[in-house]
Amino acid sequence: MYILFPENVPILKNIAKSNSDFAGVLLKQIKYKRLKSLFSLPTEFSFFILIIIPFFIYFVYMKKPNKFFTTLTSVFIFLSLVLSKSFGIIVGLSFLLLSLFLFYPMDKKTKEKITVSLFFIIFSIGTLISYFRGGELLDLTPLRLRMFHWIIAIKEFLLSPFYGVGLGNFGPYSSFFIKAGDPQSKYAHNFFLQLFAETGVIGTMIFLVFLIYIIRLIINIEKNPFNIAVISSLMVFLSYNLIDIGVSFLSFGFLFAILFGSLLKNSEKLIRVGSRGKAIIILLLILLIPVFYSSYLSNKAKYVWIVDNKESVSLSKQASKIFPFNPISKSIECSYYIETKQNNKSFKCSKELFNLDPISISTYKIKILSELLNKDYYEALATLDFAIDNYKNNGYFINLKKKLLEKKDE
Repeated sequence: MYILFPENVPILKNIAKSNSDFAGVLLKQIKYKRLKSLFSLPTEFSFFILIIIPFFIYFVYMKKPNKFFTTLTSVFIFLSLVLSKSFGIIVGLSFLLLSLFLFYPMDKKTKEKITVSLFFIIFSIGTLISYFRGGELLDLTPLRLRMFHWIIAIKEFLLSPFYGVGLGNFGPYSSFFIKAGDPQSKYAHNFFLQLFAETGVIGTMIFLVFLIYIIRLIINIEKNPFNIAVISSLMVFLSYNLIDIGVSFLSFGFLFAILFGSLLKNSEKLIRVGSRGKAIIILLLILLIPVFYSSYLSNKAKYVWIVDNKESVSLSKQASKIFPFNPISKSIECSYYIETKQNNKSFKCSKELFNLDPISISTYKIKILSELLNKDYYEALATLDFAIDNYKNNGYFINLKKKLLEKKDE
């Protein structure tokens, strides 16, 4: 990498010096050399490939292209999946196998051949990825990490069973249950559990009605080759949301909209949506665009911060203008003011951040650092005591309080 792209050397050195969670993620991805194409995560890329496989099968089945094209594309798909080094592929391929077995009109012998072939592919890909990632599959590391956050999602749900902790609040509330040394994540790595925690029984029931509606469409739709390809892709998409929050990512949200739209287009006899209903759907989609775009900018700002904090804060300000209730963009802005020692701006920004997100550990860190920058030691100690009471076993706050008390004694 250094030889091919020498201009990356200073950037990688800056990343290596940073102690942030995002630096750790980036360095780990560089270490494993995982293929992710234009997607932010290798798992996203691998599931994008899996989602288009049913349409490739449909194309081969209907158009019957020459063997060279079919073989070359199959090899490309196989290598792309292996080089993404995502264990989630095993789950996605299993769902794809299930959909092929349930819906494709094949005789028993053909189904047996496809089943055996796909099981061999799943086993081969799983073995190769495990080899490339140091045998992580054998010690169940990916599963254990996800199960840790699934349990936290259930604990968050129990805090507010009926209404949930609020959309986007899984990360901040998880701080209550994470101890020093535990793996941290802003997501539950399961869309359904995160929705359960954030919206409670009421929000989840609304989503279940929508899910039942989709299942009803799948059951009643004509099982022609194209519809089967759409159904298979939707099943792979469903499997992705069992191990991540795929529908929450902008790229996969639009991908789901395309697949669902295809399902609706071919189910016109089952659906009657009036002009008022269509207007409401369009309005809701328009209202969601700034939320999604603001989220995209703030997430980009987090990664840019490691290399160029000025560019990062510029992106975060854009995100806040588009959607003012974005705590991530506000926290980046506050961090910049603290780092550049802009006392008044940091103090004002930290108060605004605390009003937006009075829960997460990062909010308390920024508030304390801003109070220290403004030499308000007593207020900083009071905030520290509150943080220590709420986030027990968090070494950062305990050590910071010890240092402050030592400085006060001097």
